[in-house]
Amino acid sequence: MVSWNVGFRLPGSKEDLSGSAATERQAIEMLVSESRKKMRQLGIRSHRGTAVFFIDSIQGDLQELNDTSLPEDYVVYLIISMVNDRRDADQKFQRERESEQGVEVSTAAEARSETVSPPPVSVSMGMINEWLSGNGSEPFAYRPVVDQLTSLSEPADINSWTSDLLDYFDFYDAGEVELFPRFLKLNLDRSMKLRAMWIKIGKNSPYIDYEELSASSGAAGDHADVFLEKFIPIADGNGETLVVDLREGSQKGCILCYPSDRAISNGVAWKGLAELLEEITRSLTEAAPFRDSYTADVVEGKLRWTPVR
Repeated sequence: MVSWNVGFRLPGSKEDLSGSAATERQAIEMLVSESRKKMRQLGIRSHRGTAVFFIDSIQGDLQELNDTSLPEDYVVYLIISMVNDRRDADQKFQRERESEQGVEVSTAAEARSETVSPPPVSVSMGMINEWLSGNGSEPFAYRPVVDQLTSLSEPADINSWTSDLLDYFDFYDAGEVELFPRFLKLNLDRSMKLRAMWIKIGKNSPYIDYEELSASSGAAGDHADVFLEKFIPIADGNGETLVVDLREGSQKGCILCYPSDRAISNGVAWKGLAELLEEITRSLTEAAPFRDSYTADVVEGKLRWTPVR
């Protein structure tokens, strides 16, 4: 069992919360959940204080733990990262000591490198928001998809959508943000408008049989000659649209570029939104070129990507 403890120092409460769970991740999730529950009981939405926590013997402190406006899985990811960093530091110290004695020691980071999955979409979007705020740009507002449905110009049937897609549209911006190089992030309303436009173009074309081409389009990730109803636009730029492919198959949720895929191997640009946003997050937070081709900056309060020369 993995134990957890958090020193909860909020107005009206100075008690510690503690518990245990079967795995480290479950312990961290429980820590965040119970902390949020306590804040709701006290009627507190956020507090500037820093919460000190323990996961077994690993200690950390995190102000975000006291902010209920942040998605829970984002805070969980921050704590997981902090715990891993502390453990890696301990491993590094141990390795340096034991290397002097000729003992080879692998780090926790090396052990994780083969199994780590990209962060959840909500986590990456939260990190992107932090970067935007820290660099003088307006962050995306958190507006759950279910709250947007009644104000859409075109209907959205979200029942078959992936959780990643729903999380992506939870982060709302009324303007046009170049979240990806050459592509502006779409909010849900603009996405549904663009989707309806592409489908209408296909169905009204006198040169193709839209229904026949749609029926024979194959599985997720396969080439499509028309814009399919299973395509959900996420970004748009220069006549091309990045879409999440919701056709069934092993690649359901992958990202394609429509109508042109000439620069994309096998038509699939990314395996999914989590992978794409992880690349964007890494480029922003590490000041590293995106796919060795674009660098990010904030110009007049807006995120901009510039080609590497």
